Amino acid sequence: MNIGKTEFILLLVVGILTIINVLTADGEKRTFHSPKKKNINHLTLYDCVSPEVQNSINETGRVTNFF
Repeated sequence: MNIGKTEFILLLVVGILTIINVLTADGEKRTFHSPKKKNINHLTLYDCVSPEVQNSINETGRVTNFF
């Protein structure tokens, strides 16, 4: 079985493409401006909001690529 390189990496969902596919970013390799398409069946979803991301959106209306 070939395990992907992104296993156990926390990703931020930055967009929803379809009922199955989302766009994700990690802030380093995959930034907000170049997200990776992921199948939600291959992700473990957590019901949480990053305070840093929430503050950035509230203050500037956007997210920067640096944490």
